[in-house]
Amino acid sequence: MADKTVAYNTDVAASATVDNILQGTILATAPGFGQYHIYGRQETGVGTLIMSINVAGELCGEDLPINAAAGAPVKPDDHLASVKVAQGDIVLVKLRETAGTATLPNIRIEFQEMSPAQLRMALAGR
Repeated sequence: MADKTVAYNTDVAASATVDNILQGTILATAPGFGQYHIYGRQETGVGTLIMSINVAGELCGEDLPINAAAGAPVKPDDHLASVKVAQGDIVLVKLRETAGTATLPNIRIEFQEMSPAQLRMALAGR
């Protein structure tokens, strides 16, 4: 179960980039040791969105396609990525519209807390 959740559903203009959808939210900086689970769909079935994820200066996912099926993200079908975080890590999630058509994303990011020992074990298993 997620400890903290952020939803993002703000228009992305045609051919535009949103540098960090987490800016100003409770998940812009990792609140503890754990994982971010990211799910996404487009609210409207037009346009093409891709996502990139950066944690503590490390690129963790690049140009991940977001499901163009309209509606809210469905778990686990619309899972885009899970990334491990340490307390205080800065997390950047960038969206880019690539088809030249404004679109409305429906992104859900969940933080699942882990103890430092659990996180070390998870990182060792990468």
